[in-house]
Amino acid sequence: LHSWKPGEPSTMPWLYPERMNDVRRLFDLRERLVPVLFEEAGQCRRKNLPLLRPVFMNDPVYDPESDCFLCGERLFVCPVFDEGAKDVTVSLPRYGGWRLRGEGEAYAGGETLTVPCSPDDLPVWFERA
Repeated sequence: LHSWKPGEPSTMPWLYPERMNDVRRLFDLRERLVPVLFEEAGQCRRKNLPLLRPVFMNDPVYDPESDCFLCGERLFVCPVFDEGAKDVTVSLPRYGGWRLRGEGEAYAGGETLTVPCSPDDLPVWFERA
């Protein structure tokens, strides 16, 4: 969204009315996460750490080949790269408790979960409990 290439149509979100519910859901998620991201960015600045970082920086035995990453200390993000995937298996960092999308049951650090990842379930992320 919000991109443009010479000779191609603009990709502004309102040009795709069939996708507006998805766009609105993601914009609402962004608004919900702005205070968390602001706080995490400040912590990273004070500690001289990158905001986005591999999990093994906080959990030394975490798989260094994993596609999952941390956004500050509170957010754990699990990208889904396989087109058509229905679920994704995620190993949580071994410290703390984690809530899928920041809601509901807290899962213990170190647990391995299978998380739904249809387009309505994306993105797959956890917030520290």
